[in-house]
Amino acid sequence: IKFRTSQQDTAGNAATTISNNYGGLEFYGNNGSGFVIAAAIEAQQQNSTPTNGNLKFSTAGTERVRIQYDGNVGIGTTTPAGLLTLQGTATVKDLFRVSSTTGATIFNLSWYGGIVQNISSTTAVNIQNGSGVPVFTVDTTQVSTNAGIEITAGASQTGNLIDLRSAAGAFLSGFTADGGLLLNTAST
Repeated sequence: IKFRTSQQDTAGNAATTISNNYGGLEFYGNNGSGFVIAAAIEAQQQNSTPTNGNLKFSTAGTERVRIQYDGNVGIGTTTPAGLLTLQGTATVKDLFRVSSTTGATIFNLSWYGGIVQNISSTTAVNIQNGSGVPVFTVDTTQVSTNAGIEITAGASQTGNLIDLRSAAGAFLSGFTADGGLLLNTAST
């Protein structure tokens, strides 16, 4: 199936313009009073360049997913700013969720940036460097001889492994890369 469009009815040679609809597919259901659009896929021109078309996927009369002409994909937004942009709403607060076969949440990224991970294994978090070497690990096994939280310094790291700061940004305490504890003691 090919869809072609122009701004002219007879010769078909006029240039298309911004927001010009190229065509699409609509899927209808019947609500007892007549047919209504249940879902749609549409192609629409993004800007003054006719080859810059977006694909829009809608359900229940609302655009849900957009693939922009530049390859950016938006879910919950009509203006994706990156390769994949997820935008929550007042009622949809989970941006990304991974669930088990029973539907239990394993990993969740909320609309305000919170990360929730339900743990059923020994390693809850394992952040690795580009070579696959763990640099931050949280071990949740109660019988393990491993540290509960382990942070590994980089070979050339000169800064502290951990800095604790006040709300104003003042240094309070920290752990150095060679294992020392630093405390900022102030008398009042």
